[in-house]
Amino acid sequence: MQKLNLKGTRDLQFYQFDQSKRFRLVKRADGYYVQVCLHLDSFEVIEITKNAI
Repeated sequence: MQKLNLKGTRDLQFYQFDQSKRFRLVKRADGYYVQVCLHLDSFEVIEITKNAI
């Protein structure tokens, strides 16, 4: 069994496992990479100003 060391800019332990949709292991010339696809609900409240751009 191989052990993977995760390096990156995001802390994956912050997300729940059921939010993960897909994991993909990619082999490149300089090593292996793991791509993680997460399902996140994002809501943004936009105020109506009745101004046109």
